[in-house]
Amino acid sequence: MLGICGEAGIGKTALVSYLYNKIRHQFEVASFLTNIREKSNNNSINGLKDLQRTLLYETVKGTQTMVDTAFEGHSQIKDKLSHKRVLLILDDIDSIEQLKALAGGCDWFGYGSRIIITTRVANELDKHHVTIRKYKMEELHSCESLELFCWHAFKMSKPADNYADICNHVVNFAKGFPRALKALGSNLKGLSVEEWKMELVKYRNVPNAFTFLVDSL
Repeated sequence: MLGICGEAGIGKTALVSYLYNKIRHQFEVASFLTNIREKSNNNSINGLKDLQRTLLYETVKGTQTMVDTAFEGHSQIKDKLSHKRVLLILDDIDSIEQLKALAGGCDWFGYGSRIIITTRVANELDKHHVTIRKYKMEELHSCESLELFCWHAFKMSKPADNYADICNHVVNFAKGFPRALKALGSNLKGLSVEEWKMELVKYRNVPNAFTFLVDSL
């Protein structure tokens, strides 16, 4: 099991999406469970059961599986997947209960399986009885940030003519968070330099504007 940790908008989901598409062919079965925090917290009991059902549906030949209790889900996952080489992505875990319901032990899955978890709450991974290797995602460096922003603002890797200075101000505002850089690039695309300046003033003066950007897209 591998845990990828970091703040919202840092690029965890984008990274595991890339990994999933890159290596899924190496496994017998694969499942990518998204937005686990939101789905389980909206309706904690049924949410976890629904996630267990989704996992079984995606990995057991697409057949519909009945799961009446979370404990029954544990048994079915272990029974049906313990002899299969599984790739499982658990995106946005925020409690040990979610992890135990979906990947309670290494013996739930066959030899060579890989469980990749994303979380904003790294210490929840330490509560699992299974050792989970952790990787902390960091913000992008300034050059990387500028290039990512420009691809979304100009559809090229560098600023358009006369936009270099204002691009640096926007990139500094995004603090190296990929989701904020993408959102800002998309929002500012096609506007004049003066319009960019006015928009940046708005962002800086609106409470929680940065939080809104990293939660967008």
